Amino acid sequence: MNGTTATQTAATLFGHLTALPAWLQLSHRERTVIGERTCDTALRAHPAVSTRWIDVDAFEGGASDILLATTPDLQGGYADAEQGQVA
Repeated sequence: MNGTTATQTAATLFGHLTALPAWLQLSHRERTVIGERTCDTALRAHPAVSTRWIDVDAFEGGASDILLATTPDLQGGYADAEQGQVA
């Protein structure tokens, strides 16, 4: 042990999402297909980005879901966020 400690910086991004009535009217299967075509594609392009979806419908605040993304690659995190806006 030489006393040297390596540090890794990670960035955490929060996306506050609000489901629109048109989205909620889709079946679970239809939402899954759309998610696989859009979000999953963007996330696979940046494997260093770790994501969690948090359902917050039961809480006040206007958001229906929160996307929590953690990454050591901030550019990859931004790219995922941009892809999500397009979707």
